[in-house]
Amino acid sequence: DSLMLSSLQLSSAIKPKTKKANKTVLKHDLEVDPYTFKRVIRKKPIYLYFEIYNLRRNEAGNARFKVDYKVQTTKPERSFWQKTFGAVGRIFTGGKKSVITISSEHMSEKSDAYEYIAFDLRHLQRGLQILQVRVTDLITGESASDSLEIILIE
Repeated sequence: DSLMLSSLQLSSAIKPKTKKANKTVLKHDLEVDPYTFKRVIRKKPIYLYFEIYNLRRNEAGNARFKVDYKVQTTKPERSFWQKTFGAVGRIFTGGKKSVITISSEHMSEKSDAYEYIAFDLRHLQRGLQILQVRVTDLITGESASDSLEIILIE
């Protein structure tokens, strides 16, 4: 009965279903090309797919929910010189981290929904990233979240 999310699933491409959908996984009339690696090439978009369950509907029969995405560098990859001289800079800057945040609100006639998004991560630093998703049911205020780690490479 409580708000739930499926696992977050990375994909190399997500597009509407075609007749030649033989190498992909079909989900809700979408072709979702699985991406099973933890390493992601920074210059290519990466897609994310997940499902939402048990949204509450209002008197008009509509569910309303908000999705917050956050991708944050947790451990940037540093060169020898950055490691050597970067410690001095981090003393004064606090070791700023790269982050991307996106929020969107949705309405659905169903109590279950699915979401997918493409991320352009080329402006983030190489290294370990955490991708977080939080869904908030705007009728009940209940939230559910999940996250996964990826490593951005050139």
